[in-house]
Amino acid sequence: MSESGATEREPDPTSERLAHHQAGSSEPDVLLDVPKVSVDSIRLAVDGLDADLSLRARLANLLQLDAGVRVHLEGVELDITGVHAEALLKVRLEKLLTILDRALTTIDRNPQIIQALARTVETSIDDVNRSAQQLAGAAGPLVGQPGQQVGQAGQQGAAGAAQMAGQAGETLRHAGRSVWEAIQGGMGQHWPKR
Repeated sequence: MSESGATEREPDPTSERLAHHQAGSSEPDVLLDVPKVSVDSIRLAVDGLDADLSLRARLANLLQLDAGVRVHLEGVELDITGVHAEALLKVRLEKLLTILDRALTTIDRNPQIIQALARTVETSIDDVNRSAQQLAGAAGPLVGQPGQQVGQAGQQGAAGAAQMAGQAGETLRHAGRSVWEAIQGGMGQHWPKR
């Protein structure tokens, strides 16, 4: 604890390792390299092609050139056959992992986020329950006893749903943490620890 009473956060070794790895890298996050490609045939059939070209040029004030094209196609058919390609796709997931780490850490350090979601679900169910009760009240003489049972069932459902939402949120938080720990373990095999 510091003098202000706030807790000090421990440095995150995964984030530090990722930052160190990224600092010396100029590679793109996604790289698609296609050194060889061959196509046997390409057939393009176009029905009803209309094109209007607009061109305006000015020389005063040293030149201004405006051009525009409007194209209208009624039907296009494209057939490509016999495609052979050699491709290399590299996807660097470090930034994605950093984003996931921050999101899971935020949820882990702030469990009230899950509680707020549970309250939102509970409020929504309460709104549905009130609407059902109003509808049952308007049709009271027609519905009678079954309408009261619907209202009671709605109240019980709201309480149960809020509890289930809280449990689901807690389960999600634990599952997310487990997934993140598995990812960290896999990353540890690829980058040396500092």
